[in-house]
Amino acid sequence: TNPADIKNLMSLGKPPEVIKIIFDGVLILKRRTMLKCSMIDIKGFPCYAPNYSKEGGHPEKNAASVMREPTFLAELQGFPKECITDEDCELLMPYVDHPLFTVEAALKASEMAVGLCKWVKAMVTYHMIAKVVIPKMDGLRLKEAELSTAQKKLAGAEAELAGAQAELDAMQEKFDKAMSEKQKLQDEADNTKRKMDGATQLLTGLAGERDRWTKQSADFADQMARLAGDCAIACGFMSYTGPGQQN
Repeated sequence: TNPADIKNLMSLGKPPEVIKIIFDGVLILKRRTMLKCSMIDIKGFPCYAPNYSKEGGHPEKNAASVMREPTFLAELQGFPKECITDEDCELLMPYVDHPLFTVEAALKASEMAVGLCKWVKAMVTYHMIAKVVIPKMDGLRLKEAELSTAQKKLAGAEAELAGAQAELDAMQEKFDKAMSEKQKLQDEADNTKRKMDGATQLLTGLAGERDRWTKQSADFADQMARLAGDCAIACGFMSYTGPGQQN
């Protein structure tokens, strides 16, 4: 709403009825005291008697005096729309649904009233949407809080998992090292076994030579035992057949 429009509305000595009806909507939203409801006919439409003028003996209740308040425009601009109730909107319905309570009708009456008409309708629309959306927003905030809690738990679980994984990796490294050492020992054992098998096969192959070597060893021992005697006989024979017996 333009401050100049409010100032011009206040200067209207006798504003059109449409402006009066629109301003009643402003009074209801501001929860100001209203005159006792009475039905009148305005341009062929039944309507509640407006509170704009000082009629009815309640000058403190009329809309014109409210509009002259120095904080009026500031209160509209900073209006606490979250405080609008279903009851407020219920009281406004006979006004906002009225054929004269339209932007088009306000524009025909005076461009200065268009802003107020839009403002009242916007407040009603906001409440109708907000009462559906706000519970959903509250539910969303609740779910977001639950999600945040779940994410913290997940982060804790992931930290524990990371710790467990680190321990597992260390154990796996030790296991791999032990398995490598085991394989090395197994390879050495297999190599030793192959050598033993080869030696066994060699011993088995030489088993036939053993008897021959044993006999030869016995014969050699016998020859060694008879060597001195054989040498004595040979010496005797050589002496007997010496140089004198060459013929």
